Amino acid sequence: MVATERPDFSKDFFETVAFGVLNFAVFLPFLLVFNHYALLTNLWVLFPTAWIVLVVAPVFWAWLVVKVSREGWWIFPVMSLEPKAWDYFFSRGRPVWVVATLHDGTKVGGFYASDSYASAFPNEEQLYLQQQWLLDGDDAFLEPVDQTDGVIVNARDVKTFEFYEYVAEGG
Repeated sequence: MVATERPDFSKDFFETVAFGVLNFAVFLPFLLVFNHYALLTNLWVLFPTAWIVLVVAPVFWAWLVVKVSREGWWIFPVMSLEPKAWDYFFSRGRPVWVVATLHDGTKVGGFYASDSYASAFPNEEQLYLQQQWLLDGDDAFLEPVDQTDGVIVNARDVKTFEFYEYVAEGG
């Protein structure tokens, strides 16, 4: 529901007109009935009707599309409102173990959970891991690094990110 980049209305004109036509098509039967009974000549009917058709309904359609896609009711499950896979992955909010392999081959391991942070589009991809962990030669997590308060990883410095499922104790 929040714009992720400045809209270019010259490019969005036809899309805006198309959604306006669809909105009008949904309300056309109601408007024809109101017109048939001359209800639209009454200002107490005209203004609320115009408000619903021109303001409330377009906001409702946008909310509905977001709700349907986030709840997984979308017909095409691979589609997402998130502009990048980065945003989609971190919007799920699941705790994961992370191994980031830098371009020089160095590996950074850490734990991503509720006190971590991942930037979102259109900002540059950065990842704050709330705990940095020492890794062995097989990328197994050994222990948290002493006296650190996490680590920030810039995605531009990373060749690959690997994510491993976090399983809580007893789970």
